[in-house]
Amino acid sequence: MRARFHKSVAQAGTTVAREPQLPDRIEKHRERSAESMLSCESKFTRRLTGGDGSVKTGQIWGGSMISWRHLHAIEEATMTSDTASNRSHPARRFGYLVAVMVNVILWFLVNARPGWRTLPFLTEGFTDVLWLVNLSLATSAAVNVVYLGYDRAWLKSVCQIGVSAIGLAAAIRMLQVFPFDFSSSAFPWTAVTRLLLILAIFGSVVAVLVELVKLAGHSGGDAVSGQLPSSGV
Repeated sequence: MRARFHKSVAQAGTTVAREPQLPDRIEKHRERSAESMLSCESKFTRRLTGGDGSVKTGQIWGGSMISWRHLHAIEEATMTSDTASNRSHPARRFGYLVAVMVNVILWFLVNARPGWRTLPFLTEGFTDVLWLVNLSLATSAAVNVVYLGYDRAWLKSVCQIGVSAIGLAAAIRMLQVFPFDFSSSAFPWTAVTRLLLILAIFGSVVAVLVELVKLAGHSGGDAVSGQLPSSGV
């Protein structure tokens, strides 16, 4: 009887020795839980993003939030966009500088040498619109000088509205006065010139409306516009 008891105790001890200890079980449970969480996160990531890494908001189910990894990806994309914008800034400044030079040269050609009187098809009535032409050239040059130091989208919209409004006034006054004489030419330059002035008026009105819409859409003036430098009439 005693021999059987000792044998049972020995078998029980062997069985207990073969069983993993409690800490080992806990550690294995933790590992399995971690693997399960990683698997779920991987599936969630594949659902949220496409092959190009863009977030598919249509796949976000109720109460789900974008993980910090996706936020980090969005932040990197924003930084990349800002870097590209900063790299294009010298090119924009060069464009503004060219616009300033063009307007100054045009002002010199009209008012100094050779002067507008050297053009045979212009009459003395041009003096009635000369101040508007000069104002348009000077305003365009001035706003491009401003853009050299600060070219936020909201400011450019405001300036473009002013430039377009002055150009509109110049075109309307030019059409009213019509300081042109094409009597020496057989080609119907009079009709063509009137048509061009009407198109200029229409274009100026559209430009003002477009810039007003843009100005209304700007939020705080933080976006940088990619418009081309403005030039005078």
